[in-house]
Order: sequence, then C-alpha cells, then structure tokens
Amino acid sequence: MPQRLANVELTQSFNAWRVRTNDTVDFINQLANTTGVAQVTSANATFTNIITLSGNSTFSGNVVTFAASVVNTNILSSNVKISGNLTMTSTGAVKVPSGTTAQRDAHNSVGHFRYNTSTSTFEGYTVSGWIQFQSIGSAVSNSTFQSALANTNAYIASVSSTVTSNRNTAKSELANTNAYIASNRNTAKSELANTNAYIAATAAAAPVLASNNNFTSTNQFRLGAPVKTTTSNSYSLLAADAGFYHRLNYANTTASGSTTIGITIPANSTTSIPIGSEYLFVRTGSNSAFQFSNAAGVIVNSDGGKLRVRYQWQTAVCKKVATDEWDLIGSLST
Repeated sequence: MPQRLANVELTQSFNAWRVRTNDTVDFINQLANTTGVAQVTSANATFTNIITLSGNSTFSGNVVTFAASVVNTNILSSNVKISGNLTMTSTGAVKVPSGTTAQRDAHNSVGHFRYNTSTSTFEGYTVSGWIQFQSIGSAVSNSTFQSALANTNAYIASVSSTVTSNRNTAKSELANTNAYIASNRNTAKSELANTNAYIAATAAAAPVLASNNNFTSTNQFRLGAPVKTTTSNSYSLLAADAGFYHRLNYANTTASGSTTIGITIPANSTTSIPIGSEYLFVRTGSNSAFQFSNAAGVIVNSDGGKLRVRYQWQTAVCKKVATDEWDLIGSLST
C-alpha cells in the first residue's frame, strides 16, 4: 500500500535532492504541499501539487510543467510560484505559454505574457488589456520590393515633372507680372503727369480753389489769400470769393472823394455762404470810400455799429459766424 507523506515545510537550504516513488505509475505517491522558504538549488524535483518558493531559486536543469498525473524525473507540478529572484544559467531558451486568442486565460492579471498563435505575436496583459509586443510577418519578396521601388521612382518622377511644370508656369506668370508692372508704371507716370497738370490748372483757377475752401474743416492751411481786384461802384459777397484779399477801387478815378462803393452782406436765403467764410477788404482808391450794408434779416456786429472804411489803405475783415450773422472788424468809421 503506497504511503502518503504529510505536509513538509523546508525552512533551510537543500541541494541536489530528488523525490520519487518506487510504486508503479498507477500508484503514484501523492505528496502534500511543499513550501521552501530558503534558497532551493535542484537538478531534478518531482511535485504533484503547488510549489511555492519565497526565496531566490536556481535551476540548473530543465524546468517543465506537467499535469499531476504524469511522472517525470524533472519537476512535476501544476503551478510554480516564485516570489523571489529567478536565476537561469542555461544557454537555451524559455518556452512561454502559447495558444490561440480564444485560449487566453479567463482570469488575466497585469503582467501575464504569452505567444498568440492566432496573430503570430507575443502579447502581454496590461491595465488596458492585451497588447501585442511584436508583429511577425513574412519576409518581403525581392519582386515585391522591386515593384514598390519602381512605383516610388515613378511617383518621384511624376512629382519632379509637376515641380518643373509649376516652375515654368511661375516663370511665365512672373514675366507677365513684370510686364504688367512695367505697363502700369508707365500708365502711373502718365496719370501722375496729368494729375500734376490738373493741380497746376486748379491752383491757377482762383475761383475754383476758393469755392472748394469753405473753411469748415479743421487744420485747413493756406499760404496766402489769393488777390481779387474789384473796380466797381458796388459789390455783393459771393461764396466763391471767400478767402480772397479784395482790393476795392471805384471805376471812375476822377470822381470826387464823396463817391462810395457799396458792399452788400446778403441774407443766407439769397446767397448761401458757409459759416466761417472770411473776406478781407482793402481800400486802394484815394477818391472813394466803401460802405458795408446788410440785407434784411442779417445781423452785423461791429465797433459802435460802424460800417464804413473812410481812408485809403485802410482794411476791414468780414466773417460769417452764424446763418445770418457776421462780424465786421478793421479801420471802421461812421
């Protein structure tokens, strides 16, 4: 009758030990759980249950996992757990578990490693699930490589042709652009010349220049008021004459000194003159004074209500300050 060993706890190191049975295969001794807490060095060991090694383990022989019903002179075990370091001195290889995707362990945990025969890759289990470490494919044939290289060369040639075509197009467009710039430059020169001529003509046409200057804009600047000479016995302010230096003299130079030139300040309803318009008058004749008079509804502000320029080379300035209100200042007399 085969004997059953009780639980054995190995608390010290042991070397080159061997456990086996003299009974036939049908009567294998069932060994109890064996726990080795110190270093275990072994060439061959037979276990039929879980082996737990909490210290460093050194195996100089083969390590093979079998089902509990198989007898072998190497380690016989269903599970091997090593909590310490594992040193292997063999120059061979370690065979890891392998199988199809469907054969993966149902109870996976982080750190599991296996070879997947369905995908021909090594895989490991992480917090994100199974991941492949390496994809093993068939070697690329020489003909496939040559075909790919030919396609690459054709693509490069196509790109080079496109670049050349685009470069030629760019050259053509650049040439057209240069011609366009040259043409526009000549046009611009012509237009500039016309503009300069227009400015010169406009500056010479004093009435036009005066009519465009209503003195309502800020920062207006003029080098000097243009001169306007009036030889008449009467004059009424016009919008086009604003900003002029008016030289007044009676037409009949032989007339007596009592002859007077009348200057009328019109109502805005009759002659619309912009507010801010200003007129400078100077008496040039020795025989004729000039007298300002306002149309009905027009207010003229002057020193003591004076409206007359009595003597030669005296001046007066008339400026519109409201719709029908003017200021009159200068060498005024009654």
